[in-house]
Amino acid sequence: MIMAPFLAVGGYGLADLYITSQDEIKNYKLFPKGPCKPVKDACEVEGVGLSMNIRFNEVPKSGEPLPITLVSKTRLDDIALSVVSAGTESVAVGARHGEYRKTWNTLPVLPELGNMESVSLRLAISEQGHMHFAEIPLVLK
Repeated sequence: MIMAPFLAVGGYGLADLYITSQDEIKNYKLFPKGPCKPVKDACEVEGVGLSMNIRFNEVPKSGEPLPITLVSKTRLDDIALSVVSAGTESVAVGARHGEYRKTWNTLPVLPELGNMESVSLRLAISEQGHMHFAEIPLVLK
């Protein structure tokens, strides 16, 4: 009974030490290097410690699945992406990866493509405990 207050204070101190020693997940923004033209295999994106190329394997069509390949220079843990057109977003999908987790393939079903000038790609990537996000305007012409 006499030890209970000391144990409570000690437990509180240890819990505080444990919580403050945990690393926060760091969030970073990704940026395109110039105009992003994924149909022409000319969409390079980079961020803190990352560099990748995004390619559409077909010309995008409204309501159709679109094969997308992302090739990174470094190993990635996971990827999710969606396509946004005229304020309508496709369902966000994950991707299958190659053996070294540098090549990723996915197949989102596109929303209704209105104005081809207002299409963007939303991308979320996890890599070594960090999260990288982007909304990249696309040039589809």
